[in-house]
Amino acid sequence: MDAIEDIKEDAPRREKEEGSFPSSDPESAPESNHELEWEDDPRNPYNWSDGKRMYHTVCVALYAFTVTYMSSAYAPGAKATGERFHVSETVSLLGISLFCLGLAFGPMIGAPLSETAGRLVVYRLGLPIATLFLIGAAVSKSIASVVICRFFAGVFGSPALSVGGGTMADMWPPARRGPSTALFVMAPFMGPCIGGFVIERLNWRWLEWVSVFWGVATCIFALGMSETYKKTILERDMKKEKPSSRIRIPTLSWGAIHKWASESLATSITYMIDCYGARYGASALSANAFTRYVFAAAFPLFIIQMYDTLTTKWAASLLGFIAIGLIPIPWILFRFGSKIRQKTRFAL
Repeated sequence: MDAIEDIKEDAPRREKEEGSFPSSDPESAPESNHELEWEDDPRNPYNWSDGKRMYHTVCVALYAFTVTYMSSAYAPGAKATGERFHVSETVSLLGISLFCLGLAFGPMIGAPLSETAGRLVVYRLGLPIATLFLIGAAVSKSIASVVICRFFAGVFGSPALSVGGGTMADMWPPARRGPSTALFVMAPFMGPCIGGFVIERLNWRWLEWVSVFWGVATCIFALGMSETYKKTILERDMKKEKPSSRIRIPTLSWGAIHKWASESLATSITYMIDCYGARYGASALSANAFTRYVFAAAFPLFIIQMYDTLTTKWAASLLGFIAIGLIPIPWILFRFGSKIRQKTRFAL
């Protein structure tokens, strides 16, 4: 028995001396000289020039703009679409609801993929496929094919939204992450504005064709993107990632009571990135996006009836009362956020 125990104790030493095969898991691999050199590695996005990082930031913002434009630009043409196919406006609004439903489910696949295969593969595959489905929607001969194509466009386009926050965390240190993330967050709000101009001058199909043009242009512009995810970049070298953390609750709480709700949205995304870091940030944003887009898919189906029944004054007031009920949440996170994060091994 003593001899057996001696063999077990000597095994790790002999493997190290004789040169055993390294583990394929970068997290379990010992720290190497390459890992120690990561801070000075030119592949490290933190070491990129500001120009290169801004290019990638603009690319991510364009992906966000294009996908959300695909979703929201359909809204101004929903009535015209219903008239063309002789269906009610509620049925035509399924083009928005199912696209948003696709936005909810897509990140469930895209975010884990980005944390195993890298961010770049998600960008390179998702939007081109989504653009192909929008071509299908643009040439559709029935409302059924329109909404089905838009659903799959949402599924394949959505990962670019959830991965965008992780890409920001990969490239920008916490102290400089705010402005770049703001650009990523602000881009989606331009979609409905452009869609309104298109439907005034052209027919509803052009809403889809403009989305296709944006998709193609974005894919071409982003051809120069590089991989930003540390684990993917260094996987061959078995290096260990060391994400950083930062919390931005005060601005989030200000957005809860301030008239500009975009501040709340922008800082909540930054807050999640800082809480979960570059490694799990994309998955955290995907879970958040799933909840938001499920609501976004359902609301168009009853919101018109709600405003017709309650009148604009009381329907808008109802939403305001719900928002008032949510005001304490930022202060709860500010006071108990540390304890809440301790309950999960994924938070920093």
